[in-house]
Amino acid sequence: MELTIEGVIKRINAPTTSPKGFRKCEVHVEETEGDYPNVWKIDFVKDDVDEAANLAPGQKVNMKCDLTGREWKNNEGQTIVFTSIKMWKYDVIEESIKEKVMAKVEATPPANKDGLPF
Repeated sequence: MELTIEGVIKRINAPTTSPKGFRKCEVHVEETEGDYPNVWKIDFVKDDVDEAANLAPGQKVNMKCDLTGREWKNNEGQTIVFTSIKMWKYDVIEESIKEKVMAKVEATPPANKDGLPF
């Protein structure tokens, strides 16, 4: 299943390589629109791991991704489902919107007496 995610790069984790040579790098992208932002873990795999090095926190990106899932049975016979979001194409929309994000944080009203912002 294909999906498009637009958001701001929050962090880029160090690439990892499995004993069998599979390469992966996790990039966390925050959807900044709406009242309740979401953070997505996007996997850059195989040759795309090198593309993650071209990104930086604060950049606004548009990513084309595949949503994949698979089942696995553990030793106890339980079926576990894994879901992942794998990037296959991205475009940098803005180099850095850190100033806009910080302005939004500063404009957020103070928390109520119970500490919740709503």
